[in-house]
Amino acid sequence: MENKKKRPSFAHHEGPLFLSVICERTPKAAIAVIKNSLVAGADGFDLHIPTLDPKYRNADCIREIVASTDRPILALHYNRDYDGKPLGESDEKRMEQLLAAVEAGASAVDMQGYTFDPDMATALDGAKQAFAKKSPREVTVRPETVEKQCAFIEKVHSLGAEVVLSTHTGIMMTAEETVELALMLEKRGADVVKIIGTAGSEDDIPECLRTVLALKKALKVKFAFHLGGAAGIPTRIMAPALGSYMLFCFEHYTQSSNFEQCHLASVVDAFRRLGWK
Repeated sequence: MENKKKRPSFAHHEGPLFLSVICERTPKAAIAVIKNSLVAGADGFDLHIPTLDPKYRNADCIREIVASTDRPILALHYNRDYDGKPLGESDEKRMEQLLAAVEAGASAVDMQGYTFDPDMATALDGAKQAFAKKSPREVTVRPETVEKQCAFIEKVHSLGAEVVLSTHTGIMMTAEETVELALMLEKRGADVVKIIGTAGSEDDIPECLRTVLALKKALKVKFAFHLGGAAGIPTRIMAPALGSYMLFCFEHYTQSSNFEQCHLASVVDAFRRLGWK
């Protein structure tokens, strides 16, 4: 177990954090991305554990990756391999791998807002929140599931790491609805609340920016918010300029990359020239 004093915080920085996304198959390839990203201006890293080949998805290999930098690493497991194919692993197994990453020295883990729910079709049954009427994805209000999530967050905290609680809604919501969802997630003990909406068209961009300003006023913890989808690409830059905490980037693009995400060196240079960082 890493010394807690040596583990850099992920959640306590002046944002936005320029995060280099790591979707590689081997530890050496991941370390190469880290080295190149540091030169390009990365503040931290977003390590996708399941893109690693199966033999490398363990604490020893992750420790090798973590040891290559003094910047914070956020570990996540979204259940897809390097080629984007679903792995079908249980939530319990995914969270075990995230705990292994914490044991290896990762600063934080990304837990999705539906984790541990046995039936997403009924996860919002009985919800009194206004946002639930739109049936966002990756959200549950089932009491027993929420209890498991809170217990996992407490476990991560006890090991000296932090938790990003994330929801990719798959829909567009109003600022008021998003704030309501964010406050609910914040209450579960998250150190950072991450909500990604989906833009239907460029007409949704103004509401996205209004949402960022509303979240900045409402939340006590850091938050990340932008819109996914082709129409939402501009919000990946605009939202961090207004207060969203994280800007997800690739140091270089490969077949495993999300091409909607920003190019690291380009946005670092743009933000610094404009005086935001």
